[in-house]
Formats: sequence, C-alpha cells, structure tokens
Amino acid sequence: MCEPEPSARATLRVVAISPGSGSEAEAAGGRGRQPRFHRLPRAHGGATLAAQQLPRRSMNDSRFEQLAAVLTGFSTSLARGERVLIDAFDIPEEMVIALVRAARARGALPYVQLNSARITRELLRGAEEAQYRTDAETELFRMKRMDAYIALRGSGNIFESS
Repeated sequence: MCEPEPSARATLRVVAISPGSGSEAEAAGGRGRQPRFHRLPRAHGGATLAAQQLPRRSMNDSRFEQLAAVLTGFSTSLARGERVLIDAFDIPEEMVIALVRAARARGALPYVQLNSARITRELLRGAEEAQYRTDAETELFRMKRMDAYIALRGSGNIFESS
C-alpha cells in the first residue's frame, strides 16, 4: 500500500459528548447522567474543530496528544471508572491511540469503534431494513452503557457515499 504524500490532508470533524445530570438521562436509560454536546473553545480551533485539516502521516504528531487531552479533559471531563466510546471514522490510527492513552491517563475505560467510508458505502448499497433495525438495537444497547462519547470523523474522499 502506498503512503500519502506529506502534503495530503484529511478532514477531521470532532464531536464530544460528556456526562450530565437530570431526569432526561434516566428516561434515556442512563445511570442518572444526561449526555450533552460540548463545543470546544476558540483557543482549540473553533466551535467543534469542524473541517480542521490534519496531515495524514504515520508518525506521532503532538497535535494528536493536545486534541486528545482537550477531548478527554475539558470536553468530556472523564473521571476514573467512566466508560467512553471513541467512534473513529477514517482518521489516522495515531489519533485514536492518543485518545485511548489520554482516557486511560484519566482512569477512564476506553472502548473503540473503527469505521470506514468505503465499507459503509458498500453496506448501504445492499441494505435491508431488518439489517439496520438489528444494528440500531445493538448500538443503543452499547450507548446506554457509556458515560461519554467522542466521535472523530475524517475523510479522504468526501464523495464516497454519493
């Protein structure tokens, strides 16, 4: 497989949901916690780091560790024993590793879901309702057991699902 040139770039979109409180969480099946969307401060690249350009490299980049620290600290306030689902879609593995390490450093329990736009596109082409009903039930079961959710969406080809 051919490595992309250092000038090649991938789009990265970040969503972080952290624990809250309230009756809505109990109604949603949580353990007294309400997931909420948290926007990153401007000092960390804007409202949600939407469309931030990160180089596709197979080496450690200090920005990965910085972003992981912000997402596990400021954005989600992960605490010891909390479960966090890291949902990564076409992003560098190094970023996922940085998030796993940052979550562990806070005493949290990281769970990882890796996704690929090419595979998702192929699944969608022959999708049946029963297949996605089962998938939705499985995802709901898993999400109800998480305390936080961090989604990272990248793209090498924004037209993959077109």
